[in-house]
Amino acid sequence: MTKVVILNDTRLDFHHGCTRVMSVLERGLRAQGMSVTATSPLRHRWWQDRNFLRHLAQADRVVINGEGTLHHGRGAGADLLKIVDHDACRAPVFLANAIYQENPADWSRFLEKFRGIWVRDSQSAAELEAAGVRCDGMLPDLTLCDGAISGFEQRRMGTIVGDSVDTSITAGLRKLSQQMNATFLPSLSHLKRPKGRNPFSRFLRNSYIARFERSAKKEFPQLHLAKTPDEYARYLARAELHVTGRFHGVCFSLLSKTPFVALQSNSWKVEALLSDLGLSASRLIAVADLNEGLSPSDWEYSDVELSNIDAALLAARESAAEMFSKISAG
Repeated sequence: MTKVVILNDTRLDFHHGCTRVMSVLERGLRAQGMSVTATSPLRHRWWQDRNFLRHLAQADRVVINGEGTLHHGRGAGADLLKIVDHDACRAPVFLANAIYQENPADWSRFLEKFRGIWVRDSQSAAELEAAGVRCDGMLPDLTLCDGAISGFEQRRMGTIVGDSVDTSITAGLRKLSQQMNATFLPSLSHLKRPKGRNPFSRFLRNSYIARFERSAKKEFPQLHLAKTPDEYARYLARAELHVTGRFHGVCFSLLSKTPFVALQSNSWKVEALLSDLGLSASRLIAVADLNEGLSPSDWEYSDVELSNIDAALLAARESAAEMFSKISAG
């Protein structure tokens, strides 16, 4: 069986979108007869991890989950790309599910050695082309590449307000949920990161987190936490509107067919997604617009948008299958 190692395993941040990304990625690789033998977490110094390097040296394929890491020349992005030059890396390297925005010109010297590169928006594809780097394909974020999340029959009611990677924006969204008396639903399974060096320390940490979350819910009754991606999607499917500061919040809105508005981010990922899928650019708003009030009836999907979402999800699934097939072929 073909052995694969994955860099930038984003599950440890306990975001529902990242959990679904890794699930889709691993499932797609397995469907092509590949076995994931090791993963390196996001922001991890993989070059100092002897166990990971041992698996890297034995791997037949190396897959980097780009997600939102490769923009504005971030050091974490360079750390991922450098694996192609490491002595232990003897297998072809593939970049998947990546944004690529405003990065140093010298990153091209790494990328030109990659066997395959797939980005998640057309602007990133154009950026690579301008840098003289081959792009093998464009497909949306992997959260959108495994079909819609269906089976929701309940009537939609009210607004759900989400969070943001920016804590100041999250504070504004929390205030909005209080003003609207709306459910506040972060895209996280926990408010604090579970961790610990051994079972006992993890037990103590998890007990602390449980107490912290109970206290937070008591202090802020609108707060709800979904423990799994499917539960998160079920919450959204009950809403008439989702107000979110997260890219993956937008993705889950699409998967559950929940109308949404999104706040501007630190990269072009949201506006690029809207453009590529043929959705109204008006769904991207500034933080100041939160003060104007948001009525669900103003943000219902148009028939054209619904048709475009269906077509995009179908095409994404087909494109992902083609990508995994090419990775398998090497």
